[in-house]
Amino acid sequence: MTLTTNMASGVPLPRSTFDRDRHEGADPSVIASTFERMPASALAVTEPHLSRDPSVGCAFCGRLRPSKALPDIAWWPVAESRDFLAVPSVGALVPGWLLLMPKRHVLSLALLSPQERACLLEDVAELRASWGQLFGPLTLFEHGPAEVASPVGCSIDHAHLHLVPTGNIDLYTAAQRHLPELTWAVTPGLANLDRLAEAGKPYLYLETPDGTSRVATGPEIPSQALRRAYAAELGEVDRYDWKAFPRLEVVQETVSNARAAGVAAA
Repeated sequence: MTLTTNMASGVPLPRSTFDRDRHEGADPSVIASTFERMPASALAVTEPHLSRDPSVGCAFCGRLRPSKALPDIAWWPVAESRDFLAVPSVGALVPGWLLLMPKRHVLSLALLSPQERACLLEDVAELRASWGQLFGPLTLFEHGPAEVASPVGCSIDHAHLHLVPTGNIDLYTAAQRHLPELTWAVTPGLANLDRLAEAGKPYLYLETPDGTSRVATGPEIPSQALRRAYAAELGEVDRYDWKAFPRLEVVQETVSNARAAGVAAA
């Protein structure tokens, strides 16, 4: 990922590659008002209008296309590499929650090319070291659908990895407690997700801060399964849904902290 250095600590931190010239002279109050006006449906999926291109109608692909517009609170890139982009997540339950997504439209991380997978591993390692320094150790997870418009995809049919500073909550233990119908198996990690694509089944990928990776598969994985488990551990069992509770104030806190640390473009 494109990195900069936090001058206060000397710790390498990811930096958006958005052209800074587009932001110079921008009135902070105008940007703040943009945050407040941002609709909850900012990332809603639109109809593909019968196009054969699966990226048409994709909420993420529409944002990934080059634009001269200022970033907004629902899409404020903080790190970018050859194949991936990282943005703070709408619906974040805690500050520092990131989504890391491939620039190429692909349904799940299991379908990445070997080149993209190698880039993903590099980017995750850098974000764990740098973003984790800012917000705390990161838990990684993916809701991996096997087909479009399935509950596992959580209404977004573009692969994305969640990087979440879960604090003292062990998300694997939480998943066992709140999703007892799922069976988990230890897996070598992100580098081996292509085996799941061969199986053609939906899956959950979960990697705890200690580096232990697990996968759960099955036809009855509920929508936003790991968000549900984490929300329940936080005492917000009914507020897990990112569409119903976009929590833009938490996203703004993430962006503000990142900008203060020199991570995101001002």
